[in-house]
Amino acid sequence: KACKRCKYFVGASAGAYVFFILACTDDDNYAIEGFLAGFAVPRVARTIRPAGTGFCFNPELNTFLPLNDDYDVTLDGRKAEVRACRESRIPFNRYWPGRQRPLDQTERASYLAFEAEGAVACTVKPKWKCPKVVVRPLSAGVKPALADDGTISFTLPNPGYYVLETDGPHKALHIFMESPRSFQERGGATLSYGPGMHIAGWVRLKSHDRVYIDRDAIVFGCFTGENVEDVKIFGHGVIDGRVCERVFEGGYTPLQQSCLRFHGSKGIEIDGPILMDAPCWVLACFDCEDVDIRHVKIVGQWRYNTDGIDICNSRRVAVRDCFVRSFDDTVVIKGVPPYRDRAVEDVTVERCVMWCGWGKTIEPGIETWAPYFRNVRFLDCDLIRNAGSAINVSAGGSAVMEDFLFENIRVEMQTDNLPQVTQASDKQRYEPGGTPFPLFVKVDNRNYVKIEGEPLGHVRNCTFRNIAVFAEPGVPPPRIHVISRTPQGGVQRSFENIVLENFRINGQMADWAAFSFSTNTTIMLK
Repeated sequence: KACKRCKYFVGASAGAYVFFILACTDDDNYAIEGFLAGFAVPRVARTIRPAGTGFCFNPELNTFLPLNDDYDVTLDGRKAEVRACRESRIPFNRYWPGRQRPLDQTERASYLAFEAEGAVACTVKPKWKCPKVVVRPLSAGVKPALADDGTISFTLPNPGYYVLETDGPHKALHIFMESPRSFQERGGATLSYGPGMHIAGWVRLKSHDRVYIDRDAIVFGCFTGENVEDVKIFGHGVIDGRVCERVFEGGYTPLQQSCLRFHGSKGIEIDGPILMDAPCWVLACFDCEDVDIRHVKIVGQWRYNTDGIDICNSRRVAVRDCFVRSFDDTVVIKGVPPYRDRAVEDVTVERCVMWCGWGKTIEPGIETWAPYFRNVRFLDCDLIRNAGSAINVSAGGSAVMEDFLFENIRVEMQTDNLPQVTQASDKQRYEPGGTPFPLFVKVDNRNYVKIEGEPLGHVRNCTFRNIAVFAEPGVPPPRIHVISRTPQGGVQRSFENIVLENFRINGQMADWAAFSFSTNTTIMLK
């Protein structure tokens, strides 16, 4: 049927048993806020076709794209399509209350995805006046020029992930520039989503599946692999999780849906997709081995507890060349109770751009139930906006965390940050209080959940090397917090071999007196 107000027309292939509710929203004329339950999903795509306005439908490509007219954009002189996404407006999160977050805590933002080789000249004309514009990450060296008529001009030097800010953190334009690829090296697909819009629902993956998502495809659904191996998901299209609902408080069960989720699996490759509007954690791996995640773009996350990437009790995992904007912790390495007999080892996160809307940006922890955490590396990453803390090692369980390296990390700090607040009740409203400036580096072993008879977690052999802060005028000295807590009735046990080496502020080698320290354990400063 066609919605009388939004003019959506819904079609489903024969043999699918689907209960699908469309709920229109005043502020979001493209949104499909869905609830999908009690259904069997065949291994074919179901499609939605537009029956009214508010969409771009290209009959030549069979595409159906939600557009955002907040920005007029040209790329090398050619008009580009800007798509809409929903982001958090305020850092106001809470434990799962049994329903999703109200839309008045969110706002509309935009993203632009395209393929190109070499430099691309961009012009952007927002609908509003912009007293200040900036392109992040700052390390990319993109300098926008603002003309008198409000047109913004800049050149993107090469493929990568950028954010144009025209109103501080609000109404951002996310720019995903990829090298052209055919993905032919990935071989044939067992599930192929071509140009257009597809309702996939909850897809349960099988071993040796190959899932292709065309760059002009939007797939509404969530993908789960449990005890599978040799699975590849590839393509520059969109996986949009809004049709999948959260029904569990915790995020550990395989029944909880994410855009992409794997349990007890190995040989997993994820290459290229955009992940939007997840019901809970966006991309999660539990007790997995040999996982390769690259060129994933996470955007449009506003629901409660939408961590970006969660690597839980897994081994030999690489996350490379990704963009992650989350509304909770951004890239997290965890050890969770259901898998506490499985170690965390050999995890590398490299060349990623991160934006944390609430919580921690880089966080090994806070759940650390595992035999051990060992050989975890974060390398060459840009943390363009941060909330509670930028780099956070939290031994919140009983595991020993050892052999950690954080190297060539660039942290940006702004004066327009809002302080994060944990919502305690439905009646509570967001009222900024406390410091709006996140912790810079934090190492701690506060109990996340106290379990009788278990020791506190421990950290040793943890090095922070070549860490740079880009701080706007007015940002106070970056705070470094290293606290080893004493168990009740126990003896103080200091962390071992915590090394801070070559820290810089705004490009200059920093004197350690330029930082604010709180610590009760020995730190080696170089």
